Amino acid sequence: MTANGNRGCGGSSASQAFIIDLLYTTVSLACVWFAASALRRSLDPLYGSRRQNEARRRELEERLARQRSQAGQSPVALPPLSATEVAVAQYLVDVDELDVRGLDDVGGHEETKQALRELVILPFQHPELFTPGSLLQPPRGVLLYGPPGTGKTMLAKALAAESGAFFLNVAPSTLLSKWVGETQQLTRAIFSLAHKLQPCIVFIDEIDALFRTRAADDHEVYRDFKAEMMQLWDGLTTDPSAQILLLGATNRPWDVDTAIQRRMPRSFLVDLPDRQQRREILRVILRQDAHRVAADLDACAAMTEEYSGSDLKELCRAAAQLTLRDALREVQGRGRALPSTLCLRHITLADFQQAMRSVPPTGMQSELYYLQQLQAAARRRKAAQDAAPRDGDGEPATCTVGDVDGAEELDVNLQDLVSHIGRRVR
Repeated sequence: MTANGNRGCGGSSASQAFIIDLLYTTVSLACVWFAASALRRSLDPLYGSRRQNEARRRELEERLARQRSQAGQSPVALPPLSATEVAVAQYLVDVDELDVRGLDDVGGHEETKQALRELVILPFQHPELFTPGSLLQPPRGVLLYGPPGTGKTMLAKALAAESGAFFLNVAPSTLLSKWVGETQQLTRAIFSLAHKLQPCIVFIDEIDALFRTRAADDHEVYRDFKAEMMQLWDGLTTDPSAQILLLGATNRPWDVDTAIQRRMPRSFLVDLPDRQQRREILRVILRQDAHRVAADLDACAAMTEEYSGSDLKELCRAAAQLTLRDALREVQGRGRALPSTLCLRHITLADFQQAMRSVPPTGMQSELYYLQQLQAAARRRKAAQDAAPRDGDGEPATCTVGDVDGAEELDVNLQDLVSHIGRRVR
């Protein structure tokens, strides 16, 4: 018994020693691995960016596979991305996260939507119908222009959502860099990334800020950037298989360089909606709350002349807020605690009429304020002229250059205001 007991104790000690050695070896190897990884990261400044590049590439591959699956297409492998392409890829907007699902979610502009379906969506979804060299080849650039708030950006998002294309939202700050040569690299990365992800819509909002009319005092970096952009853009026209569209939006089309306008052969005016379009926009905005609306949409459309699509959305929000305000007042008047749910009354035409007092058409308040300031300046100038000493003919005895310049500036400001209001009304 003693011998067996000794052998048992010896076996147990040997097992414990083996386990300790195994743990020691494992911990040592782990420490060596972590130390080697830390040394690698310290010696390789691009290690982190490569890991980020790989993670971003896997994310884009998943999105590409999902979008191609939804379109009934077979998956394809995404080519490797450069560091600059990864930097540009952060401006990709996930189509599934857009607040619109298609062009039907945009009220009004029926002719424009039909044309965009034929020029953009159909070539993206059925490229076999558009053979190379055919007159049916779609344009590589489209320009949307019109007053603020009329739905240009929403149309661009709806195009991407309905076509299933990637949506690359490019801002001027995305491209214009303070570092020498980086602007050109970012510009090339936009086109190379769009080629790898195609079909892809490259959307440039406020395109007049990026491609204004060229002037003699333009900075050399800006001139080089514009030349690089136009050369890459021309490359799309020579590649009939490329499913890439550059889509621009602006409130000031007259400020866009003519060379850029030539590369956007199709342009569409997204104007203030007429009465019928306003009714359709109101229907789209209120469709989720249609059971709460007791107002006649025809009457609402008739009294909201000069309202843009965004104005109408804000007007509906203000009208709905009035029903919430009345419900809160009723609860507070009874001295009760605020319940978790409120019974809201219907939204009436009177609510829309009251909301119009606080939600005027876009720009109207600022234009009225500007007009008031000009009127005040004119009154001050007239008072100063009336108080000035007169000569024998009744004219001011003294008239300085500043007086003349001030009067001319006031006249120019008034003319600009009248011209601006005239363009908005048209």
